[in-house]
Amino acid sequence: AYNANKLLDIVVNWNCTTDKLSKKDELVTYITNNLEQINNHKLVGLHGSGHIEKGVDLMISRRLKMRGLAWSKIGSEAVLKLQVMKYNKQTSKYFAKRKGITSDL
Repeated sequence: AYNANKLLDIVVNWNCTTDKLSKKDELVTYITNNLEQINNHKLVGLHGSGHIEKGVDLMISRRLKMRGLAWSKIGSEAVLKLQVMKYNKQTSKYFAKRKGITSDL
């Protein structure tokens, strides 16, 4: 269960009809691009996307949609990176590195 490498082997070795080759290629690309996420799914112990969607709402949407705010794409990406660092409790390391106090991050 949730072994993306085995899943990829199964799909790659699948002898499908020629009319389904493009779908097979799409599936191989999808699995290849998401190997880590598929393998990590079993570690989370959650089913469904509700928890992820709530995280997106809390971390991204609420911060970017505060009253009176307007964001460019570059600005919103910068704020998002800071929000992720804040959530992961990495801001002190980040700013210490920017000040030249430490070299590890």
